[in-house]
Amino acid sequence: MAHWRDCIAHDLNNILTPVYGIAQLLAMQFPDIDENIKQQLDLLKISAQRGSEIVNQVLSFARGEEGDLAPLAMKHLITEIRSFALKTFPKSLDIAAEVPNDLWMINADATQLYQVLMNLLVNARDAMPSGGQLGLSAINLHFGSILKNEKLK
Repeated sequence: MAHWRDCIAHDLNNILTPVYGIAQLLAMQFPDIDENIKQQLDLLKISAQRGSEIVNQVLSFARGEEGDLAPLAMKHLITEIRSFALKTFPKSLDIAAEVPNDLWMINADATQLYQVLMNLLVNARDAMPSGGQLGLSAINLHFGSILKNEKLK
């Protein structure tokens, strides 16, 4: 089973690598292309990179490894996800983000968190086939004090 898992992951990465490479080459070969096309090529590169990261994450999970925890700026991640959603979701959705400038850094696996948040957004999108408002927000919160208060009840 492990052999098949590794073969499938290798094949998926072999598919994603040229997608990323061609998007990068096209941007370099045609530096004067329309700004909208440049953005679409950037989206293609980002998506190929994310796909490769997810493949590697699935492999790590299957091997019983932990994720790559590192300091992460949630404001940047939420901004990136909103930007991706604005470019790919139906225009009938109004997608807003409310993130304070002083939002704390967290220690997390960026790929896992991106995947979780994107899954939530896709579920929200699918729940609003006629359009609507989709909001992203974040706040600073200490869980230690919340957990202590829960134990007192």
